[in-house]
Amino acid sequence: MFEQIFFTKRVLDVIGSTIKEKGTEKIRWLGYHPGFPIVYDYLLKLGISDLKVMDNGSKYQGFEMEPWDYGFRKDARLKISPVTINDEDKDALYFLCNTHYKEFVEQLGKEGIAKEQIIDLYSLQTKWMDEKEKGVTDNFVSLSGRELQLTELNILKEFKRFCKENNLRYYIAAGTLLGAVRHKGFIPWDDDVDTYMPYEDYVKFLELYPRDGRFRPYDITTEPTYRYQFLKLCDDETYLIHKCVFGYTVMGCCIDVFPIAGYPGTQEDILAQHEKNRCLDREWGLYAPMYEFDPQRVNQNRMEIIKEKYKYSFYDTEKVGGMLHFNYHPWTVRRDTFLDSFEIPFEDDAFSAPRNYDEYLSAHYQGDYMKLPPKEEQIWHPYPVFRIKES
Repeated sequence: MFEQIFFTKRVLDVIGSTIKEKGTEKIRWLGYHPGFPIVYDYLLKLGISDLKVMDNGSKYQGFEMEPWDYGFRKDARLKISPVTINDEDKDALYFLCNTHYKEFVEQLGKEGIAKEQIIDLYSLQTKWMDEKEKGVTDNFVSLSGRELQLTELNILKEFKRFCKENNLRYYIAAGTLLGAVRHKGFIPWDDDVDTYMPYEDYVKFLELYPRDGRFRPYDITTEPTYRYQFLKLCDDETYLIHKCVFGYTVMGCCIDVFPIAGYPGTQEDILAQHEKNRCLDREWGLYAPMYEFDPQRVNQNRMEIIKEKYKYSFYDTEKVGGMLHFNYHPWTVRRDTFLDSFEIPFEDDAFSAPRNYDEYLSAHYQGDYMKLPPKEEQIWHPYPVFRIKES
């Protein structure tokens, strides 16, 4: 069970009709958004030149964004600036596609910006999603947080079984490994399972795992509209709705399987590869919402990114690491850190992990990973998961 629903064209139509209705050519975009280059390209084609991108987070300020235009245009770059309102911004139209609408209304209202000038695209897409899903989950029941964890644990056990039977390397990782070390199971507020596989084993897993049972693997080789750079092993007896860039995804409750691979030998070359991967991640983020416009080009570019990222073998290099960098901290460790593995207790079972997990967790989290985060950060992700009611 997999379905990808796109809202890209509908979002652009709303932007265009709102600009026409309001009669302004001053546009301000609030908050970094991975799909903004598509919007930017559309605005340029509408003849909009008075355009700014603003973000309250210092993480993105100074970051340059380019229009899509079926390939990045280097002659048109917008630098993300802090959310500050000058005289020339007073009569602008403000768009945002994130969860901070109320905060922006309050912040900009103090600067004299009327609520009617701020267009909430995120809530509009939520409305479209709710309309499409209406009635679909009527015979379902929601999973509680703990029920979700136990469902994922069941998938993880299936993943372990298959990997052992087929002599494939895998490791629990990130928050799941941290949970095993710090809590002997799930981090109490954690709502997903993270695993790693050497890229060579990852490819074999996709080749070997059956596609006709309760558990199904999904990635771009199984579903051309799939959004992610890693596979998800899903329980097709459940139903998960996950919002994403200009749309949403429906699939079963799942665990994440991230491929890890080799890196070049010198620290300078490693850092260069990290930066290249970060840029490639930016491109990848645009391909799903662009699928409505040019699916053949999207799939071709994705294959090129995969080829570039995994050119260094996990088994033939001294350093290995993760390949996702845009929303994840880049890390590399000695390959032997992963080759020397053991089974670490997790909930009522045990799963493969690097024996020297301290080296990996320290590189991944860059700090004291045993220290609990502040209470306000101990939160669940806001997506609903359902299962079919028992008869």
